[in-house]
Amino acid sequence: DPGGGRLMADSVTFTLSGREAFDRVLAQKGRNVAKRTARRAITKASRMLVRAIKANVRIVLKEKTGSLLRSIKMRVRTFAASGNTIGIVGAARPEGSHAVFHEFGTGPRKTKKGYSRGAVPARPIVRPAFDANKDEALRIIAEEIRKELARPT
Repeated sequence: DPGGGRLMADSVTFTLSGREAFDRVLAQKGRNVAKRTARRAITKASRMLVRAIKANVRIVLKEKTGSLLRSIKMRVRTFAASGNTIGIVGAARPEGSHAVFHEFGTGPRKTKKGYSRGAVPARPIVRPAFDANKDEALRIIAEEIRKELARPT
């Protein structure tokens, strides 16, 4: 993320069937093509998830602006050793450090002097957005890969 903060995120893993044929075609196209295609696909899917999470912030928390809304970001990373590409989507710290309290809620809270501050109820924003859009994210990734495989070498 641009601010250098850490992203709080859940994860999903998917398996690519027909991997041997996929690997053969990509080997013909070259390693850089495979890496660029993976980054492009994951980036598109991650952007869609960011939009969905921001929509949830506006609906569930009724925030039109604010630090939490600004903190919803994505980051795409390719690991050099394995070549794996991942997308991380969520609230970046420090602006979004309070997102976890909205997502999971808190137990009863007290001050150092013992005054009760109540509990924050769970009002999830990330998980529902992810659950509602994970199939679309996978469709976007598959479509980007399909487009690359259809291109002549």
